[in-house]
Amino acid sequence: YLLKPINSEELIHAIKRIENRNKKIVELENKSKRLLYPSKSGYSSVAYKDIICIKADGSYVNIHTIDHNPITVSKNLHFFEKMLDKRREFVRVHKSYIVNTQYVQKIDKQGGAKLILTTDMVVPISPTLRNFIRDMIGF
Repeated sequence: YLLKPINSEELIHAIKRIENRNKKIVELENKSKRLLYPSKSGYSSVAYKDIICIKADGSYVNIHTIDHNPITVSKNLHFFEKMLDKRREFVRVHKSYIVNTQYVQKIDKQGGAKLILTTDMVVPISPTLRNFIRDMIGF
């Protein structure tokens, strides 16, 4: 925290300290096989391989996992998009969805493009991302 009047050296030091803390969290995320997310009691985690998709719900997201129990987290989708940026299996396919490509069963082109996941979940594809997603997933 900073006290007024703000000393520019203290401000720069505080910003660097926060940046270093965030870098360490991201590095741990990249080395880990689990996604850390904030919860009521601190932080919880879920294995990357167990995440089917992440769906935006206002300022919250629902993390859909293979055990069919969505996890509600009070962070927006952009937060998770930044966390998953280095993980190639996760792709943002729509303004409201990030999908684990390992669970994509097929692309349905009828009535607008949609992804059909192995859990029979249907996820819309953004029209502007359609070709990119098809190439990325390999269909």
